[in-house]
Amino acid sequence: MSIRRLRVGITSAGGDMVPSAIVALRKNQQIAFDIHAFNVAFHSVSSHLADRFDILPAGDSPDYVSEVIRHVKENDIEVFLPWSDEEALALAHAWDALNDVGCIAMVSPPVIMNTITDKAKTYDMLKKAGLKVPEHTVANSVEDIHSALKAYGYPRRTVVVKPATGRGGRGVKILLGEDGPADWLGRGRREQRLNNSGAHNSDIFDFGPDESAGQTRGSYLVMPCLNAPVYDVDI
Repeated sequence: MSIRRLRVGITSAGGDMVPSAIVALRKNQQIAFDIHAFNVAFHSVSSHLADRFDILPAGDSPDYVSEVIRHVKENDIEVFLPWSDEEALALAHAWDALNDVGCIAMVSPPVIMNTITDKAKTYDMLKKAGLKVPEHTVANSVEDIHSALKAYGYPRRTVVVKPATGRGGRGVKILLGEDGPADWLGRGRREQRLNNSGAHNSDIFDFGPDESAGQTRGSYLVMPCLNAPVYDVDI
């Protein structure tokens, strides 16, 4: 059986998951992957595991797409896998430009990306399709948050508050209840664990204008903490 070779670019190689993804690709029996890893800074592990390693600007940089295209052309990269939300959003808008130079960007169209980065909208679509979604309340003010906390039994129960349009754990608050949540919960780099006194500090919830997006810095989702077994699905 002949084995096909495929030149692949993978970004955010300094993250926790990319090195293990590279190792998994190496085990494929049908495709011999030539892996070009990218990151905003040098990463020794991914540099060692990949065939090549280069620096890319951040996904929200104005030079990001042009630099990706330059590397794709210089290295004949056939498939490009962005591993961060900002990069995926940028490449969703540049899909045709990459395709024109012979590379497939593994991203959804912009309209899909904009939907799945809005948790409230995604839950509504799933619910209308007949799928079960977690209990949740959309809060548009601090008063809405406190009302939802009371409705979900906080502080007896642990409750999670997260921006409806946040990505990658940004702005997630774990309001610790008396039900003894797992120690790992809320230990992510962008998450906060708050006790009862901290949860009632209204300053931690920002409903002000988001000048970068030209709109109000949206809603929050308030939901009871889910208990194991829980399976995370990334779209």
